[in-house]
Amino acid sequence: MRDVAVVFGRAARLMPAVRGVSFEMRRHEVVALVDESDSAKSTTGLALLGLLTPDTAVVRGSINLTRKDGLRSKSPGFRSASSARCAATTSP
Repeated sequence: MRDVAVVFGRAARLMPAVRGVSFEMRRHEVVALVDESDSAKSTTGLALLGLLTPDTAVVRGSINLTRKDGLRSKSPGFRSASSARCAATTSP
């Protein structure tokens, strides 16, 4: 994940949620997103998993899970490939 930004909304009502997030994960590595409340951890995770759709958010930057940039991939198989390799959980 390199320089990822997520913006919700359209036209005059844009709301930036994530700006400039970058990190690297190696194969079989576990990464935890830990930060203050309301710091966009969930939004970052949803972007990583490819679960933010164009009708809900604009995602920019680069997300590479299979050595291919998932944000630029037109392949419907990218989402299934990412879900087979990644998972998310939240604490209550």
